[in-house]
Amino acid sequence: MEAVTVTPVVCKVGTDASSDSARPSTPGGSGIERAARNPSNSDVVSDVVSQGKGWRGRWSFAGVVSVALLLGYAYAFVLSLRGRWFNPTWTTDDATQQTYPLYDAIYPQLFQDDLVSEVMRGCLPPLHYWLSYGVTALTGEPIMAGHWVMLLQVALAVGFLFMAVRAFTATAPAALAALWLLHSRNTMQRMTGGLPRGWTPAIFGAFLYFVATKNHRGALATILIGALLNPPGALIVGVAYGFIMLWRWLSAHGVARAEARASIVRSIAVAPLLVVVALVVVQRPPHIGQMVSFSEASQMPEFSRPYGRFPFLPLRPAFEELKMFGYQAFIGRLYRPTEFWRDNIWWMVPAALGLLAFVGFRRKRSALPGEVVLFCLASLTTYLLSRALAFRLFVPDRHLQIPMVFFMVMAFTIAIWRVCVRSPQAGALRNESSIKSCWPALIAFGLLGVAVYQCSGNGLQGDANFNYPITKRGRMYEWIR
Repeated sequence: MEAVTVTPVVCKVGTDASSDSARPSTPGGSGIERAARNPSNSDVVSDVVSQGKGWRGRWSFAGVVSVALLLGYAYAFVLSLRGRWFNPTWTTDDATQQTYPLYDAIYPQLFQDDLVSEVMRGCLPPLHYWLSYGVTALTGEPIMAGHWVMLLQVALAVGFLFMAVRAFTATAPAALAALWLLHSRNTMQRMTGGLPRGWTPAIFGAFLYFVATKNHRGALATILIGALLNPPGALIVGVAYGFIMLWRWLSAHGVARAEARASIVRSIAVAPLLVVVALVVVQRPPHIGQMVSFSEASQMPEFSRPYGRFPFLPLRPAFEELKMFGYQAFIGRLYRPTEFWRDNIWWMVPAALGLLAFVGFRRKRSALPGEVVLFCLASLTTYLLSRALAFRLFVPDRHLQIPMVFFMVMAFTIAIWRVCVRSPQAGALRNESSIKSCWPALIAFGLLGVAVYQCSGNGLQGDANFNYPITKRGRMYEWIR
């Protein structure tokens, strides 16, 4: 009887029966048939996702309303930066260091044989540099080029996150996840100015989308392109990809295990290329030198807390840094919530995820995809390695800020949908056509929204790090021009 009740659900998601029957049969039947028998199986869910191509039949009232909320908030986000974004008189302080070498696109050889310019140019990974160089040549203004690159970074980050969550669930949670990312002001301001660090959210979103859809070529391409755009971000997704491949191989059986083993072999074959590209990107010429070592930084006042320009040393305890930088999806330095939320958010978030996982277990559903969990594990692993190898793997806390935002946004939106939608097959087959089925999930999203609002307000506070006008140093910029 259970398999019979699933039949109309399969029709609603727009599966082409003729094309499905034309595929070679797999052990245990098609992905949809196995999902009907055991909807809690995460491998089955991923298989159904890979079969559910096309966009027909997956829109609902909840999905339309969620997308409308996303578009409305995106409009409010743009309005909150009115007068600064796409204003050539405003940029971020870091852009004054890393953007001015792009004047080469307008005035070739302007900074020839200049050591400072060579050092700053070395901060720009090659693909980012040449993309920004081209935009500068078109706009005639490096500051405005940074604004256009920022737009591209924001669009890719929001778009890929939407598609990643949708691949695991449905349109409604995907739109709410994208809205939540825009709401995370601390994350969004890391993209201000179109700097290399701004590619990190796009790299994470693209990677998670490709692993959700089992597109191995896309995942490997993301790692490669990420190394040319932002090596620290590429490092995290590279570690995550290794974890995911190993997990899929260990948890699979039969034909699926053989396919996972073949994917691992292909990945190992490509790995040397990825490593060489990453090393070439981060390597500096001898007359400039590499990033400062931990022992060297320990002797430099610039790195000392609390008065240094880069107050990182001595390193804070790992748990203290996790509480400070790992919860920016909920709480950050741009909004001061009440004492209750400040003191308790650090345990309330994992407790809420644990509760969702427990309820999912009781209802025989997989609340969290293994890919998302392993992405979090990769971020924490990279963070701990960066502490042990400081500062060879970049500043340690940078491996917590954006990665944990992505994990929490995806974990909550996916888990709420999978656990709270009333029909077991609704979460697996992305059927969101009935309010009767998804109203518990919508209530849970409402409660989540209240918690996020209590912790960080409307997410539109501040200038998103557009904090540097061209008049800050008098008429120096005008003189240079």
